[in-house]
Amino acid sequence: YRLFKIFEKNLKSEKLKETEERLRNFRELLRYWTVDTHKTLNYLETRQDMDSKNFFYLGMSYGSIFTTHTLLFEDRYNAALLYVGGANPSSPPMSDGINHLPRIKTPFLMLNGEDDYLVPKSSALTLYNFSGTSEENKKIIFYNSGHWPLPRNQMIKESLATLEEFTLK
Repeated sequence: YRLFKIFEKNLKSEKLKETEERLRNFRELLRYWTVDTHKTLNYLETRQDMDSKNFFYLGMSYGSIFTTHTLLFEDRYNAALLYVGGANPSSPPMSDGINHLPRIKTPFLMLNGEDDYLVPKSSALTLYNFSGTSEENKKIIFYNSGHWPLPRNQMIKESLATLEEFTLK
């Protein structure tokens, strides 16, 4: 019995170390995304064929859940289009997660499925409700669909309207 308890204690310790390592790796990944995004926009600003006054963020699924933290650190986006995304409360608090949502000020449009099995409605509403973006600069629509595809014609119509609203002339 004593040997089993020692084994159990060591196993719990190993699982904790694995979890800590996984969270550390995820924070590193978020840092890389942020730096890469910043460098990409810096590069695009040097291009004569790019309109550097009109950058928009487009994220779909994973890109509208985990990488939305780049909106915290990058103020060059006019707006964001977030397809089938939301808040991920399991993200490490020191790197992302609901603790930082009030700092997101970028205008955004969220298009989600009412019956999404990967990103539940509560996750989408958490991002929407807890973001620091003013009410007049954010919009969320739930379609009668699952995770993907969303109704294409409505999705295009709403996306183009958002792009037009936030494009600087």
